Amino acid sequence: MMKTLQSVMGGLLAMGAATAAWAGQRVTYLVGVDTSAREAYGAIGAAHNSDDPIQFIGCSVYTFANGAPFMYCGARNESGSIGACQSSDPIFLDAARNVKESSYIYFTWDDLGKCTYVLVNNSSYYVPKVAP
Repeated sequence: MMKTLQSVMGGLLAMGAATAAWAGQRVTYLVGVDTSAREAYGAIGAAHNSDDPIQFIGCSVYTFANGAPFMYCGARNESGSIGACQSSDPIFLDAARNVKESSYIYFTWDDLGKCTYVLVNNSSYYVPKVAP
């Protein structure tokens, strides 16, 4: 998991460091789920625009009148593997609230399904959603 996280972060940092070179760049990150490493990742636009009707990724925030808000992130890759996590931690709630149509999302979870890490990256180089 740490190796994948380092690769993801390294790639994101490299892209951010070369902003002038990435003008107009489009990057497609289809959904990946590794249930043994308990991690999922992908870009919302790429998942939405994919040729298969299976994959998805996203995060939601739920708020009820009689309880604390909680967030949920879920993903399914094109082969049907599912990853998900939930939390009421304010930091993860903020991350989930920051998801946009062109977000890249990376999250990890523990053996109880509780989020242990949530990354939401909003950038112009992620492929936006296209109407069907």
